Amino acid sequence: MTRLAVICEGQTEEGFVKGCLAPHLVEHFVYVTPRLLGRNPARQGGGNVSVDRVVSYIRRVHRDFDHVTTFVDFYGFNDKGDMSCPALIDEIARRAERALGAGYSADHIMPYVQRHEFEALLFSRPDAFDLEEAWTDEQRQELESIKRGFATPEDINDDPRTAPSKRLAQTFSSPRYRKTLHGPLIAEQVGLDVMRQECPGFAEWLSRLEALGAGS
Repeated sequence: MTRLAVICEGQTEEGFVKGCLAPHLVEHFVYVTPRLLGRNPARQGGGNVSVDRVVSYIRRVHRDFDHVTTFVDFYGFNDKGDMSCPALIDEIARRAERALGAGYSADHIMPYVQRHEFEALLFSRPDAFDLEEAWTDEQRQELESIKRGFATPEDINDDPRTAPSKRLAQTFSSPRYRKTLHGPLIAEQVGLDVMRQECPGFAEWLSRLEALGAGS
């Protein structure tokens, strides 16, 4: 069995890893442990994400696992500047290599940044937003309309007013969309198969994680 640490930005991503990713990957002989990004492995928290903070956490935990990856949002990085999502992933890898020295390899450390947010994955199937009785078909159709405006859900932009999470908050205001509660539950209803069909960046990452268990 291959041991994989998934460093998560916050509790929403952690819930997704526990409820969706881990049960799927164990079928590929990959045993997943989510680790919540914080000042130390025991601290609960998220947000305020930077390359240095991610690399520092990788450095803390990497010896305990066969492989380490990350699951953090592009939208929230406070030092991404003009970098694209792939460039940001490369920058994390470059700094991790410098920080870990001989302990680094591209197979061992596999940074991943979700473009633009975790919530982009939920747009893969708008009809999955049926957890609250007061949420209407009209609201779900509004999400479908937003989805049709982009080539993929991962292209939904990261403007402070129109990022995926902001759009959900605007659409579902009463009862409101609660990120940590609804996000992982809706993700389970959407399913990884649909996400990988709709979101090419996520699909590539998932396939790479599945391959870690080959030969186990």
